[in-house]
Amino acid sequence: MPQDGGQQCVLAAEVVQQASLAVVRHMADRIVVLYRGRVMEAGPAGAVSARPLHPYTQALRAAAPVADVAEQRRRRAERQHLVRPAGSLAAAGPDACPYAARCAFAAPVCVSRRPRQVAVGPVQLACHRYDPDSGYSLPGDAATAAGDDREGVA
Repeated sequence: MPQDGGQQCVLAAEVVQQASLAVVRHMADRIVVLYRGRVMEAGPAGAVSARPLHPYTQALRAAAPVADVAEQRRRRAERQHLVRPAGSLAAAGPDACPYAARCAFAAPVCVSRRPRQVAVGPVQLACHRYDPDSGYSLPGDAATAAGDDREGVA
């Protein structure tokens, strides 16, 4: 304890490389999801693991194995909906979203410009779908149509 009677503060950080959000949720207060070295989504562990917003984070969640056979089938179908087959979109340049080539929701803006970090409730994410200033437009996109504001997610 310090001599001046002040409180002692210990800060601890640990980097965990783990594909299972369910595991990380119990190990950390905050989760940062990276794809090719870029932050895709970051926020409170409960919010990111319970209701991921970025398509890559959603695919990671859907990839986690579960014991229930019916749930595993549902997750497999969800993954197929979230991820494009490799090579199905023209290679994106260095200024593009790093996930654009694999993202099922990629629009022209995704391959031409890297998304900026935007706040959606307590979460920061880099996705044109959630940035009202990005010019993102894809007919029938649920995120832009629903106006997901992430309120009330713990």
